[in-house]
Amino acid sequence: MKKLIKILLAALTIFWLPISPALAQGHLEFSLHKSSWNINIFESAIESNLGNTLKKYILKEVYKDYPGIEDSNYSQNVDFNSSGGNFGFEIRWYPKGKEGVYSLGISLEKTTIKTGFSQISTNIELSDGSVYTGSFGGDFIMEPWSVHLSSRWDIIPSMRIHPYITIGLGIAKGVYLENAKISYDFSADLKIDGDLYESYEVSDTRTLLEVKNELKKINESVFLPGFIPFFQLNAGIKGEITNNLHILVDAGIWNGISFRGGIAFRI
Repeated sequence: MKKLIKILLAALTIFWLPISPALAQGHLEFSLHKSSWNINIFESAIESNLGNTLKKYILKEVYKDYPGIEDSNYSQNVDFNSSGGNFGFEIRWYPKGKEGVYSLGISLEKTTIKTGFSQISTNIELSDGSVYTGSFGGDFIMEPWSVHLSSRWDIIPSMRIHPYITIGLGIAKGVYLENAKISYDFSADLKIDGDLYESYEVSDTRTLLEVKNELKKINESVFLPGFIPFFQLNAGIKGEITNNLHILVDAGIWNGISFRGGIAFRI
C-alpha cells in the first residue's frame, strides 16, 4: 500500500507541474466514485467449461480407486456467482479548460472482487450399483488497491447533460493476488448396495500463496504474476448540478462489468 501511495504521489507531481498555471480556468476536476462489479455475463460459459473439466477429473479419480468399474449414469450441477464493488478518488486535467472535450485522469482505486460457487453437486451411479455423491462450495475474494491512468472524451461538453467515454489502464501489486482468500467446503458419500461405505467432509480458508505452496509439494505449479492489470472502458452521462458541481453515471468494463456513480467538482 505504501509503495502504491508513493507511485501515486510521484505521478501527481508529474501530472501537476504543467497544469498548475491554469487552475483558475476550469482545467481541474476532482471526483469521488463508487460502483458495483460482477462477471455474471460469463456465467453460462464458466459453468459449462468448468463442468466439463470437473467431470473428467472426478471420473478419473473414481476409476483410479475402482479400476474395474464403469459409470452408468453421471449428473452434475454447477452454480457460479460473482459480486463486488469499487470506490476511488480521481483528479482529471482538461487541457483546453471548461469547454474542452478531452481530459486525462489519475486515480487511486480500491476494488473488491468476489467469485465462487454456491454449490457444485455431483451424482454418479456406477455399473455395480454403487452410488457416489459429492457437494462443493467455495469463494475467491481479492481486494486490491490500484493506481489508474485514463483518458475521457466529453461529447458536446457545453450541454448541461452530455455523454462521455472513458478508456484507461491500471495496475495493482501482485501481493494482493497472493493474499487473496480461497474458502471452500467439500463433502462426499459412497454407498454400496444402499449402505454408506465411505463418507468425508473438509472445509478450510487459505490464501492463494498458501495454495500455491501446497501444490508445490505434490509437484504441481501455479503461476502468480507480479502485478494485477486493470482495463477500463466506460460510457456514461454527466450532468451539471451547479456551475462547478457535476454528477456522473456510467457503465462498462472494469476487469468485469461495472456500474458506477460519482460526483465531481471543477475548478
